[in-house]
Amino acid sequence: MHVVVEQYQTLWPEQFLLIKAKLEQVLKPVQYDAIEHVGSTSVPGLAAKPVIDIDIVVQQQDLLSAIEALKAADYQYLGDKGIPDRYAFKAPEAYPAQNIYICVDGCQALKNHLLVRDVCRQNEGIRERYGRTKLELSKQEWTSVDHYCEAKNEILQEVLNLGGMVPAETTQIRAMNIVANQNPGICRR
Repeated sequence: MHVVVEQYQTLWPEQFLLIKAKLEQVLKPVQYDAIEHVGSTSVPGLAAKPVIDIDIVVQQQDLLSAIEALKAADYQYLGDKGIPDRYAFKAPEAYPAQNIYICVDGCQALKNHLLVRDVCRQNEGIRERYGRTKLELSKQEWTSVDHYCEAKNEILQEVLNLGGMVPAETTQIRAMNIVANQNPGICRR
């Protein structure tokens, strides 16, 4: 299989805002901290898979009510997929393509998403290298998207190191991005 990676599209932030507005309505009865646009589509100028990644940030005590609110709105609950304190959902609509996650505030997955986004937004050099890496990798044949994600480990480690993440955390993230440790169909980044 080939992984589709496109040059940055200016419509991605607009798509995020539309999805966010819908999520705000779904989550109206729920306490949440933020709805964050994460992933490569959240970084102006960065090549990306054309999928809008969104983290809904909640406190631990609000997790179950947030999960139930999304389920009640026909979002398909996919569980944590092996990532502690991050819960995946499939949206009821197919367009735009989107990954929805509920993340407990402070969890490793959320810190990873926000740090990669923020470093790539602020550092043009690493953003360009990361984008080139993804475009080159997209030309290869992969047995799964997980193998593609694993192949990005080296550049992601550089991004996380630039962001000041401590070695114990980067080691943990690297381990989550190794296919042998994953359930099928899980792309951590």
